[in-house]
Amino acid sequence: MRTDLDAMYGGGFFALIASMFAFILIFGVIVYVISSLLLMKIYAKMGIEGWKAWVPIYNMWVFLEAGAYPGWLSLLTFVPFANIVAVVFIVMAAYRIGEGFGKDGAWIVLFIFLPIVWYAIIAFDSSQWRGLPGGLMSGPSAAAANRGMQAGAYAYAGQPGYGQAGGYGQQPGAQPQQPYGSQSYGAQAYGQQPGQPQYGGQPTQAPGQQASSTPYGQSPQAPGQQPGAQQGDQPSN
Repeated sequence: MRTDLDAMYGGGFFALIASMFAFILIFGVIVYVISSLLLMKIYAKMGIEGWKAWVPIYNMWVFLEAGAYPGWLSLLTFVPFANIVAVVFIVMAAYRIGEGFGKDGAWIVLFIFLPIVWYAIIAFDSSQWRGLPGGLMSGPSAAAANRGMQAGAYAYAGQPGYGQAGGYGQQPGAQPQQPYGSQSYGAQAYGQQPGQPQYGGQPTQAPGQQASSTPYGQSPQAPGQQPGAQQGDQPSN
């Protein structure tokens, strides 16, 4: 009788373990498929081949190189204790990739706690890939993300030229460019002679010239002529 009970309880225990293992396996496959789909969408926005998001280990190799870190660090995920180093670099790569899509540093908190939500937002929002910050270039497996990017051409908050007058990526100390048609009043136009009036404006006074009160376009007043009188008018008796 005791042998039968032991066999029954022992069989139930192993059945429970098998069920839990099957549930974890199915759940892991579902999460992996969803993550790969979202990562494929992100890679497509960056110009990287989408199939690279489906290959285990290699997808994180590409992710690290997309963030300008060595891809071989993904192999450390199989090494006890060293896998923590791999996770840290993956988070740092996500930080750079997020900046490349215009996300600020606070978004990395979402990646740490809910990476699949971070994937979904980056994959389906309207953000566009602008390249890595600071002119960094992605590694060989993610080299397609560098297409159309120039090293050092990325300007972001804190770099000289960002948000300054003169345009995107202006060099430090450069003269700010004035927008077309916004020349200051009284400034000499291109090809204009000194003292020549601008179109529709007042004549520019040359150095040492006496100021004139004659409006632009009106003949100068003759000596002895009354103000407001036209030349040729005879004085009334």
